[in-house]
Amino acid sequence: MGLGPRSYLVEQNLITAVTNFSGTPAALNIFGSGGDEISTWPALKISFTGATEEPENSGNYLCEAMIELFGRTDPDNAKNYFGQLVEHLKIAGIIEEWITADLAEADLEVADANAAHATYPTGFSNTLKVHNIRLVSFETDIDTVEGSLHHAWVLEIYLLQAPD
Repeated sequence: MGLGPRSYLVEQNLITAVTNFSGTPAALNIFGSGGDEISTWPALKISFTGATEEPENSGNYLCEAMIELFGRTDPDNAKNYFGQLVEHLKIAGIIEEWITADLAEADLEVADANAAHATYPTGFSNTLKVHNIRLVSFETDIDTVEGSLHHAWVLEIYLLQAPD
């Protein structure tokens, strides 16, 4: 087995963690940065957006990941608009609850490439130790003209590429 990029390992483990969260709606289309186009709504995109080594030469990385929820509604159909908006907001609440109350460091760790680890992306031998996960920011954009609904959360993840 080879080494997998930290970006991929973190992204895949976030996808697995939100998929396994008991409150996540079954109809939610979940994918990563290398994944699908949005063809069905609601959709959740998880992207690893960057990392810096902190402190320098330590092997510890301060990483950022973005979680984006996309929804659609028909603003010209007042009969459906409010109900669709409320459903989107409920899903946003579920995702925010997962981030703030359920997501744990252990969900993102890759403990042992040879062990049966529920969230280990297969085919790679490196391990990750996650020290902290923090919600850094969040934003909302509801475009009533285009009928697009968007929520985004930025996570800061402090991790160590563990030695083999």
